Amino acid sequence: MRDVYARLMRYDRAARQVARVETGVVPEPDAYLVVSLRNLRTQDVGASMQVASPDATAGGPRVTLQRRAFCYGDDPCHAYYDAAWGDIAGTAATAGEARTFGGPVMRLTTYDVTVTLGGQSRTYSAQVRYHEAGDAVSVESEVLDPAIPDLQQVADDEAPLAVAAWTSYVKTRRYAAVVKRITDLRRAGKRTVPDGAPIGSLPGDDVTAHQEAMVMMTAGEPCSAANLQVWADRQTLRPEGAGTPDVTTIHVMTSPPTPGVVVTLTLEAEANSGGHMDLYHVGARPAGSLSATSGTTGPDGGFDVGYVAPVVGERVTVRAWLNDKQATFRMDIGVPGLEELLELGPGSFQLIGFANTPAHPQGTNHWGTPYANGKLRDIAQAYLDAFPEAEVLQYNDQSLPWGGRFDYELRNWASGAHAEHRLGTNCDVDSASVPLRRRSQLMDIFRANGSTDTLNEVACCQHWHLRF
Repeated sequence: MRDVYARLMRYDRAARQVARVETGVVPEPDAYLVVSLRNLRTQDVGASMQVASPDATAGGPRVTLQRRAFCYGDDPCHAYYDAAWGDIAGTAATAGEARTFGGPVMRLTTYDVTVTLGGQSRTYSAQVRYHEAGDAVSVESEVLDPAIPDLQQVADDEAPLAVAAWTSYVKTRRYAAVVKRITDLRRAGKRTVPDGAPIGSLPGDDVTAHQEAMVMMTAGEPCSAANLQVWADRQTLRPEGAGTPDVTTIHVMTSPPTPGVVVTLTLEAEANSGGHMDLYHVGARPAGSLSATSGTTGPDGGFDVGYVAPVVGERVTVRAWLNDKQATFRMDIGVPGLEELLELGPGSFQLIGFANTPAHPQGTNHWGTPYANGKLRDIAQAYLDAFPEAEVLQYNDQSLPWGGRFDYELRNWASGAHAEHRLGTNCDVDSASVPLRRRSQLMDIFRANGSTDTLNEVACCQHWHLRF
């Protein structure tokens, strides 16, 4: 079930990008749909076992999904879903015609969901029922989410992700390669998302740069330019949602200046950069977005496109292609000035949190601003001064070396947990080693040392979330 929620978040993110291109308005950081799953439990279901549905009448708003699609000729349509808070649960549902599942339930997974959108959250229980299919061999998944009644539509959707600006995208080799890949798979009777694909994958995600190049070679585009150049106004940007500047202009130029030729642009994010280990993530690593992924050179032999940085810190390569010619430009996406927090010795504080997070291993998850790191050292010392016999404080995740989104939970590059851990100004302090009788005074120590708006998450997450 993680897959369908990860797909939904990608479709929703595409909706925000489409709106940004169409309106010019940058979405607020909390405008994106974020889903967190907890307490997953799976069990086999016997023939005589009664399976209760999740409570669809429990109080709370629903998330309505508006599916929209961009289509070009007879090619597969590309889609996105615009998510918004809608009616209150228990009133008329907005879901479309429900899909029916005729086979018996063989297995059941229940779980707790927290949906966050536009600064509003709702937590509830949901389930996935695994039905025996008509061939008595395969399994069909039925998603029952009382707060997102249209979620089954997302689970069944085979549309590739919509890309803005659409009128420019359909002229790119990326689009041509995605269409060819999906069409070839459908003709062969194969799944458009191959078995074993990362969680959150959509049709066309597995298209490679080589496949894109082959599409362009087949097109046989003429070219008389001897050289190609690409560069940007800025070589360093901040991740989207981590301050400005997070946008720049990309310039493409032919030499000698050659008007009227089409140059294609691609973005490539460097694997394992910025503190994210790609092997332990799901879905395609984001590389940012271009206002257009191809352009026709003007009278001066060049053209410009806009670029928006990704939400994660990393190194990104912009690659310009013109038949067999290419040019590259590298940009660093990150929050400048972060420093690694290091333990001062056995009597100071302890760094934790990397043992169970291979996606962000030791050496990557305790980075902060010099001010925040200094205050964390002061807090640790003040706590030991107040309680000399106490265990040292345990500091969990701060930020990654280059800042940006710290996708702790679903590890899909955009999950909601650690949403604030992107500027080096936050740190989670573990509560397990702090007795109840000392916690009130520890909160005073937090306030006296710069964290005046500490978020108490002891009840749900066993830590205090410091904000400097």
